[in-house]
Amino acid sequence: MAGCPLGACLREAAPRRVIRAGAGCPVACHSVAAKKVAAILAPWDERVIARQLGRRPRPGTEVCRRCRYNYPQVTATPPVSRRDGGWDMFPTVYWLTCPLLVRAIGRLEAAGWIARYEQRLAEDPAFAAALMRAHAAAARDRIDRVPPAWREELARDYPRQWQVLAESGVGGTRFFMGVKCLHAHYADFIGRGDNPIGQAVHEQLLAAGVPADGTDTCWQWCAVDEAGGQRDKPRAHEQEAADKQAEAVGQAEVPRENPGGPRVHKGD
Repeated sequence: MAGCPLGACLREAAPRRVIRAGAGCPVACHSVAAKKVAAILAPWDERVIARQLGRRPRPGTEVCRRCRYNYPQVTATPPVSRRDGGWDMFPTVYWLTCPLLVRAIGRLEAAGWIARYEQRLAEDPAFAAALMRAHAAAARDRIDRVPPAWREELARDYPRQWQVLAESGVGGTRFFMGVKCLHAHYADFIGRGDNPIGQAVHEQLLAAGVPADGTDTCWQWCAVDEAGGQRDKPRAHEQEAADKQAEAVGQAEVPRENPGGPRVHKGD
């Protein structure tokens, strides 16, 4: 397709790329659609994720993939937890936390790619069928993360809320032939797999030269000091180098803020 803001086209059969894990990463060299998660390395990971998302990670958060600098890029959040004697239900399981990738995918959304994917769903039955399978698999994955004893209690006492958890698709969407958020689909592809939109977005980024494991300077937007504070603001020459590298991968600037991907839960 013409007009991609990252200079890329959707390609049905792009080769798989291998991501290099950073030193100390619990996941060795692996394909980008890594499905295994690992517990966060508290408290360092908690501080990094808090900087990336603008809030502390929820209890039980796991890391699905790390960049070359060992910072979290995609996390998995428990869909149900107990809080203050009640239930906290959270249908979005996988979150894109990497500021570099959040910004790059945000540019795709701003350029109209949500509508383009929805058009493809309307015109491509095979693509639509693959997305339906992804939504069903996302619902099963979400329920598998809820302890069996909790499932029975929730289904009995909170049937409407439980129905959302059990039947909604990627990112908690109920409109399966719509595209709610490209960040959510990409995070689902990395964290769980078999998401055709997430895979297509990933291929767009690779074709544009956006490095999935990070740039030479993007680490500074995730770095925290030993006390938990953010790293000092980059010096002028560092900022200039970062902006030049960002421009080289099709971005306007290195992200200074991270919207944190999709926010389905209203209690954040």
